[in-house]
Amino acid sequence: MDLPALGADSTDSRSVALIDLNGDGRLDLFFSNSSHEDSRVFLGGSETGFELVSSGDLTSSGGRSDGASFADVDGDGDLDAAIVNWYGDPTQLFRNEGNGQFSRITSGPVTVPGSYSETCSWADVNGDGWLDLYISNSGGSLQNQLFLNSATGDVEFESDTMNELVQWQGHSRAVAFMDWTMDGQIDLAVSNEGSDTNQPFIQQQPGNWQLDFTSQLYQNSNNTMTMSWGDVDNDGDPDLFLGNHGQTDQLYRASSSGNLALDSQPGFLPDTRSFGSAFGDLDNDGDLDLVVTQGHDVSPTQSFHDVAYRNDGNGNFALWVDSGLDLNSGWSYGCALADLDEDGFLDLVTARWQAEHQPNLVWRNRLSTGHWIQFDLIGISPNTTAIGARIRVFSSINGSHTVQTRWVEGQTGYCGQVLRQHVGLGESQRADSVVVTWPDGTTERWLNVPADQRVQLLQGGGDTALRSGDRGPLPIGFILSPVQPNPFNSTTRITWTMDKVQHVSIHMMDLRGRTLRCLAAGLYPVGNHSLSLDGTALSSGLYLVTVRAGDHMYWQTASLVK
Repeated sequence: MDLPALGADSTDSRSVALIDLNGDGRLDLFFSNSSHEDSRVFLGGSETGFELVSSGDLTSSGGRSDGASFADVDGDGDLDAAIVNWYGDPTQLFRNEGNGQFSRITSGPVTVPGSYSETCSWADVNGDGWLDLYISNSGGSLQNQLFLNSATGDVEFESDTMNELVQWQGHSRAVAFMDWTMDGQIDLAVSNEGSDTNQPFIQQQPGNWQLDFTSQLYQNSNNTMTMSWGDVDNDGDPDLFLGNHGQTDQLYRASSSGNLALDSQPGFLPDTRSFGSAFGDLDNDGDLDLVVTQGHDVSPTQSFHDVAYRNDGNGNFALWVDSGLDLNSGWSYGCALADLDEDGFLDLVTARWQAEHQPNLVWRNRLSTGHWIQFDLIGISPNTTAIGARIRVFSSINGSHTVQTRWVEGQTGYCGQVLRQHVGLGESQRADSVVVTWPDGTTERWLNVPADQRVQLLQGGGDTALRSGDRGPLPIGFILSPVQPNPFNSTTRITWTMDKVQHVSIHMMDLRGRTLRCLAAGLYPVGNHSLSLDGTALSSGLYLVTVRAGDHMYWQTASLVK
């Protein structure tokens, strides 16, 4: 992977997000930085790797930043952003204007100074379909914050100071939304450091939250920095990892009744300096493994190395002794797992800082056995990011019927986020079925999905999922430029370059997967090509432009605004 300037870019980083900022279908890298440094964005390309972005509001509003979360907040089909800050600095709120161009919003209650924030997450906390913002604080008043979406599509929020979610003080760190009670309504777990009790909030009815004093999680008063949800034993219930700084990490197993029970022997190392965490199937064998970052000490010269744990298939973990993570030490905070080089295996990115001389790291996964499948979910507006969706993948692995579950989250672990979902399939060459429960409660099934590809699942599409490259991304030599302008008012242009003659077909579709127009179909010669998309007869909204070049398919989103 080519990441120019990353190795020489020594920043005071806290969070990392691996998301598609400009809607081109490829993952980009985002790092937040403290000490008044600008955030960093690396855009993913085709054969050129990743390119550092040096301009724009998102990368030129330096603060003392910690966590960040990305989601479609205004329902227009692209990712907006929130970046929280410590030392009383205001939270930074950004609207995506299209193609990854962000405008900072400087008015409204979210941007009022005075918070000492650690991280944040987007979630629909009142059941109106729009994503709200929850922020954890570890200083100042020690009161967390909740901002409700105005539901106007204008990226406007109202501060909710009376909600149960913000009535309890603590030195809060991680924010982990999940429906662990399995009643169709998301719940919330908040981790606290300094021996404050962790806080499990149950949503009784839409917008009606209660702190669960009876939960084992509430009775936990460790120095918990990070929390990550994952179905570690493939029983369909979300289990919860707790990373405790200076103590032994913990695993809570969920039951079908919604109870969280502490696992007495999960296999974790004692007395670690855990800070960030992420579940992922690192070896594509059909179960979730775990990465835990290590960092921070009273001695600024004391270094630690991150650790990986291997799952035995039953949710029991053992140290992955030859993971290679012990080859580099320092202080790591947020982390994220995603397939950056599109080879089907999860890579690791860590946000790091120790005395301001350590670069962030990208660890490439060198394993090469085991089939896989990846999913990009697009929900109906306003929650097109599908935050809160659940994906179940049914397959046969090692002769056993296996059901793997993933959730789309606004935050995972301390200061980490990935929206694309990855599932290892072992020796299986297909998923027998893929079942998605969308945030609004509707459920759909896709049958007989071949392995080793990235699949786009559109809400309302059912068995008509679009496949983004059966054998990976568009072939080298075919370069598809982002739709320009985007958003567009009446017309926009689609541009591509080819180094060989091949058949190209381009279609315009709605979010339900229905073909609206055939824009191009036929053999095209070597060189640059461009065509116009006329939207004068269409209604405002988000549309898909699908491009098939030879045996490969790719897609982009185009937002029509009238």
